[in-house]
This record gives sequence, C-alpha cells and structure tokens, in this order.
Amino acid sequence: MTAPTKEIQSQRGPSLDDVLAGAPGADADPARVGRARANVSLKQILAFLSVANTENFTTSAEALCTTQSAVSNLIKELERELDLRLFERTTRTVRLTDAGREFYGSAHRVYAEFQAAMAKAKSLAERKRGKVTIAASPLMASLVLPEALAEFRALYPEINVVLRDAAFDQVRRLVLDGEAEFGFGLAPDPDSGLVGEVLMSGPLNLIFPAGHPLEEIADLTWHDIAKHPFIALTSDNGTRQTAEQCAREVGVILSPAYEVSFIWTAISMVDAGLGVCVVPCYVRSLGSKKNIKLRNIHASKSDASIALIRRSEVVLSEGASQFQQFIRDYIR
Repeated sequence: MTAPTKEIQSQRGPSLDDVLAGAPGADADPARVGRARANVSLKQILAFLSVANTENFTTSAEALCTTQSAVSNLIKELERELDLRLFERTTRTVRLTDAGREFYGSAHRVYAEFQAAMAKAKSLAERKRGKVTIAASPLMASLVLPEALAEFRALYPEINVVLRDAAFDQVRRLVLDGEAEFGFGLAPDPDSGLVGEVLMSGPLNLIFPAGHPLEEIADLTWHDIAKHPFIALTSDNGTRQTAEQCAREVGVILSPAYEVSFIWTAISMVDAGLGVCVVPCYVRSLGSKKNIKLRNIHASKSDASIALIRRSEVVLSEGASQFQQFIRDYIR
C-alpha cells in the first residue's frame, strides 16, 4: 500500500527522530516519552500519513481497507505513545496541529525508507527463485557443467536449471527458438539474432591412444596429425569446421577415416585405437578414459573459443541473470 505524498508546511516542533530517540518535545511529559521508542508501529504511522493527507477518517479507512474506528484507534494510540496531539478534530474537520506538521515530514521519510527496504528484500528474494534453461553439447554438459551446476545450486537452491544436452550444431537453434535462454557454442555472427560473450579461448586439443606415435612429439602440428587416421564429427559441427579451417591455413587437408555424429562416440573410437580426434579447447581431462592422451595443437591460428550465447532482443529472467553472472565468474 502506498502512502499519500501530499506536502505539508512544517513548523517548529519535535521531529520523529527526536521522539523515537526519546528526546522530549515542547509539550511532552519526560516520564512518558521513552515509551515511544519501542511502541510506535508502522500501522500507526501509515494511518497518520493517510489522515494527514485526506483530512478525513472515513476516506482514510477506505484507502487503508479498514474501518473508521480502527483508523481512529491507531491515531489515538500513536498520540498516546508519542504524548503529542497530532490532529485538531471537530465534527466536520480534521487538521494537523503544529506538532503534527513537524511529525509529518519525518514520518513520511520513515515510511518511504521502509517501502524501499521491502522492495530491495523482494528483489533479492526473486533473484534466488526462478528457472533457467541452458543448451550445451554432450561434451560440455558432461565435462564442464556438472560441477558448475552443483555450485550454482548451492548458491541458488530455488532456481531450477534445465540442461538441454544437444548436438553442438543444434545449440544455436534451441536458443533462437526460445527453448533455451542460454547456449554454449561458437560466438555468433552480428546478424544472426544472437549475441555471444566469450567465456574461454585456447588451442584445439588432439586426443589419441596411449602409446601412439604422436605421444613422442612435443609440439603437435596439423602436418603431424594428417599422417594418422582421423576421426571426425559431422561436417556441420563447429569443432570440425574450426579444425579444418586451421589445417587449411597451413596447407593441410584433413581426410576423415571415420565420421560420427556424437563426440563421445568419437572418444570411444579413439579409446579403441581406431584413430585420433580433435576436441574443443575446454577439454582438459576425459576422466575414466585412462587410455587416452590429450595434447594441445600448436599451430598458427588454431585457437578456438566458446561463448555464452543468447537471443539479442530478449530480456533475461531473474534466474537467467543470476546464472549469467555466476557462469562468468566460475569459468573465468
């Protein structure tokens, strides 16, 4: 409920701060003033502000969704607690006394501060609730996000997270269609309807079986890689596209010996000794795949990046805003 904001000319008298602190006014009984410190309520202040602005108990009661007698009792209680006469009453009029005029400004400020505090508390509560849907490739979803989401859950237990693990090339489509608020993928083009914030960047990685000849080479190049059976993802996969572009820039054409749709299939094939495969920059460990070795590819222009992408014209929900800030800090 919003208190009226009618301006009232102040005259000399005790301020609300003085009264609530126990400082006596001109016509106060020093023996009773101290009681005001603990017993003045927000309901009394709101009733006072309403009557002061409407100059009518009936109108104030309607505005406050209560009865006239209840408003009258609140004013009487306030006057008794403050030991001040705040209103001059007749059968037809209600007017502020000089003390009431002085009290009005401070009372209005206290109520406004309370409203501001409540709004801030409500905002904080809303930020800890909600839902956010994110899209990521199976590799990102299994290697990077589980620990991140566990930490996010600990901080924001009332924000529900939906993780859509999808093929890398489908992540953008899920975001564009509104099925996910965020996606982890390549930075989008300016005219794509998406915006992206790069979260991590680094060289592509090559994975190969332990004991493979490439294990003896300290600085792998695309020429080294091209000498061995290459396991590639489908042609629309972003990691494959980046790898092929980087290889072409140094005069190497990657000819896949095998082509698969899902990265974990490729990883298992490497584990079985069928070839080598390029994986994204965020892969640092493959956990249980102890037979697989991972090495950065040292070659010109081989850096790749992963961005947090979202639709450019959409206002984020509270839950999504919290996740965005969290994942920035977590990854960086």
